[in-house]
Amino acid sequence: MRPKLCLPGNTGINLSAKLVAELAQHPNIMGIKDSGGNIVQIASNAAVTARFGIAGLKAALDMLGYYGGDPRPPLLPIGEVERAELKEILTRTQSSLTMVKTR
Repeated sequence: MRPKLCLPGNTGINLSAKLVAELAQHPNIMGIKDSGGNIVQIASNAAVTARFGIAGLKAALDMLGYYGGDPRPPLLPIGEVERAELKEILTRTQSSLTMVKTR
């Protein structure tokens, strides 16, 4: 079993969204539980869901190589225009993270 990281409520350590994105690349980290309750930070981490809904989150997971699958009815998958926009956002985000890692 791979370890899971817990955020402030359990550890007293707050992890920034940028650090979480970097840690997500590590093969031994399978997930992070946010128990801090920082609504602003949670909101920044949930931007995909806020903009594209659950269907967008599932599409993003698929695009990143994870299993998202189609949303359950009555929800529908996102359309091609939204899918292209989401892909562009993810590509820009991944490029930004690569630049941060190489500094």
